[in-house]
Amino acid sequence: MAERVKRIVVVDDSETFCNMMVRFFQERYGDRVSVESYSDPLRALPVLGPDIDLLIVDLEMPTIDGKKFLNYATQKQVDKRRIIINSFQSAEFLHAKFQLSECLAVINKNDPEQQRVFAMIADSIVKKP
Repeated sequence: MAERVKRIVVVDDSETFCNMMVRFFQERYGDRVSVESYSDPLRALPVLGPDIDLLIVDLEMPTIDGKKFLNYATQKQVDKRRIIINSFQSAEFLHAKFQLSECLAVINKNDPEQQRVFAMIADSIVKKP
């Protein structure tokens, strides 16, 4: 029986960051994932749905902030346990802004420890049958 391809959606106003995330997933998981990236968060809104295995959202975007995007995504049936909020803000700031039950994780984009946690989370989602 063939393994189901995991659908990953990256939403970040930095096209460079989007490209970096696409490369990360493609190099790490190959054809086990299908990765979509959106540097315009408003263009990502119509593609949201319950079939997303992992949604990675930037907190600070000019047209819609990550918290509002998170709320919209959950209204569109994206499982909040499949949403990661990314930011350059400190982990302390992020943990104060988001309650534990609001999303899967809040991750600082620069902190190497946080990035290791991100990779572990991604591994668990992609490798899970």
